[in-house]
Amino acid sequence: MEQVADSIEQQLHTFLLATFPLARKAHTDRDTRLIERGILDSLGIVDVVGFIETAFDIHIDDEDLVAEHFQTIAAISHFVRDKQRQGR
Repeated sequence: MEQVADSIEQQLHTFLLATFPLARKAHTDRDTRLIERGILDSLGIVDVVGFIETAFDIHIDDEDLVAEHFQTIAAISHFVRDKQRQGR
């Protein structure tokens, strides 16, 4: 399971670096506070949700759109793994 988490984190990290210039500038890693550092705002979260739904073939409900799911790459990865388990 750890290898799956690493893969999810790597894909998220690559997406964030490619999509958000501030993520590159801030040298974002798995524990960088994305919202607090201003890397993600509400529109950025929408971009991340679109990426997650496409890349990991999961559906994110409105009630899932809470800040704690998007605080760090590690938190997003955990959220994705939980949604994948729920889909089975």
